[in-house]
Amino acid sequence: MSTQVPPSRLDSTKDFSSLVPSAFGRANLAFAQANASYNAANTATDSWSRAQANAGFITANSAALFANGAFDKANAAYNAANNASDTVGSYANSAFATANTADGKATSAGLYANGAFAAANSGSSASFAFAQANAAFSQANTADTKASSAGLYANGAFAAANTSANLSMTVALSDETTAITTGTAKVTFRVPYAMTLYQLPRASLATASTSGIPEVDINKNGVSIFSTLLSIDANEKTSVTAATPAVLSTTTFADDDELTFDIDVAGTGAKGLKVTLYHRRT
Repeated sequence: MSTQVPPSRLDSTKDFSSLVPSAFGRANLAFAQANASYNAANTATDSWSRAQANAGFITANSAALFANGAFDKANAAYNAANNASDTVGSYANSAFATANTADGKATSAGLYANGAFAAANSGSSASFAFAQANAAFSQANTADTKASSAGLYANGAFAAANTSANLSMTVALSDETTAITTGTAKVTFRVPYAMTLYQLPRASLATASTSGIPEVDINKNGVSIFSTLLSIDANEKTSVTAATPAVLSTTTFADDDELTFDIDVAGTGAKGLKVTLYHRRT
């Protein structure tokens, strides 16, 4: 007699479940009926009844074998589906686990960073260091501001010094070895900046005149700046000791004013004539 396969082995969630259990149920019913007939026939003395029962039993057994074969095929398909599902599931689970691990590490790193940040912010040593850094930064800023102020002050002082400083420029009206001669515009140049004379110009010679008094005139834009000309006495090399000191009529000059230097009187044998202007920038 064939062993019956219990219906509970079938997975009702699979596509073949609607077919296999119904065939299996019919086979089991036929098998049960055949068993009942067989038992009845065995207890009876009628040989025809036993033959009929045996025939039914054989038919039922064939149906059961067919049902079992169908079930085996269904089970194989189910196992294949399960295996495929397990493989895909394993890959998916592995990927999910890897993703979870990476996420866990990222979260741990984030927590660690947050913890470090919190510790740095809340720790007494860190707070002290932070305060010290802030103080140093403030001091640096203050020092930088002071340096800037000092720089501005220095620039201002430099400008003021340049403006109020006593300056001078010396102009040569001849060479050192040739006796000077009279003439206008022996030297011409333009004033480099606005300025004011703060004392009389000075004339000097490398070789003094043996007779006669050399005289020099300075013109601003063609007009003399003297009411009494600059002179050097005979046998003297400087106008500082002149018996008749020069007198200025103009002391201020604008930027780019034209200055010309004339020799009105040459004297005798005087050489190396120069004139020095003493001024302040204005």
